[in-house]
Amino acid sequence: MRGGHIRGLIRYVVTEYGVAYLHGKTIRERAQALIEIAHPSFREELYEYCEKTKWLHRPPGDIRASLNLALPEVVVPAAKK
Repeated sequence: MRGGHIRGLIRYVVTEYGVAYLHGKTIRERAQALIEIAHPSFREELYEYCEKTKWLHRPPGDIRASLNLALPEVVVPAAKK
């Protein structure tokens, strides 16, 4: 495609962490959707980059981001018989 943007041609991006539907979304919405399906260990760095470049801010209510913490996974032991 000469001289055009291919950004509008991409509708879905699929990773092992989810599916992002990008068609018709703004750049900010696309960035948010892609961060949500990125590997968890890269999400913080991606948010930091987007905030630094003023593309995107973290979603409100993301307590981990506001406290800069990663919440541990909760493991529930199996019930004894």
